[in-house]
Amino acid sequence: MLMKPIAPAIYPNSLIAQQDPTAAAFTGIAILGGVVAALIVLLLIVNQIRKRLVRGESANEPPFTLDSIRRMRDRGDLSEGEYEVLRQRIIDQASR
Repeated sequence: MLMKPIAPAIYPNSLIAQQDPTAAAFTGIAILGGVVAALIVLLLIVNQIRKRLVRGESANEPPFTLDSIRRMRDRGDLSEGEYEVLRQRIIDQASR
């Protein structure tokens, strides 16, 4: 005795009843893939936040310090004018 699927009998006009089994399986797999991809992205974001917190960085910290831009100027990576602009920005941020 073969059993018929319950869904078409319970919901005769539903989307499930109208889809063939292959299309329904593909839809289920596509939804599952989307959920897995969203979880992976979420885990990557959480991992980046955790790393930032462990290193003690915050969004308010400048990307450069006075010492780092001084070394960049001494190596020739920054001109004197660029150094002065960055130096003033760091000082202004620190005084806030």
